[in-house]
Amino acid sequence: MYWSMTLNLKESLGWHSHEVYELLYCRKGRGHIVFDNQDIPFQNGRFILILPENRHRFLFGQDESADLKILCLDGCGFCHSSFLRIIKLAQKY
Repeated sequence: MYWSMTLNLKESLGWHSHEVYELLYCRKGRGHIVFDNQDIPFQNGRFILILPENRHRFLFGQDESADLKILCLDGCGFCHSSFLRIIKLAQKY
C-alpha cells in the first residue's frame, strides 16, 4: 500500500520519523534533509529514500524553499518492482 502528498516547504521542520518507507522527490527548489549525523542537500530532480524509523528533519536556508513530492510505502508492499513503479509515478506528477 502506498500514498503520496505534495508539499511546498519554506521553513525547517523538527525531528521526526515514520513507520513507512518515504521516497522524497524534489520537483523544484532546494534544501537539506538531515539524518542523525548526515546532512544531504537536495535540489530539482533529486530522489532520497528514507527508511522506516529513520529520524530526520528538513532544513532550509534564508532563501531556500522546495516543492516536494513525498511517496510513502509500507513494508508489506515494498519490492523492487513497486519501487520502480513509484519512481515513475513521482516523475510524472
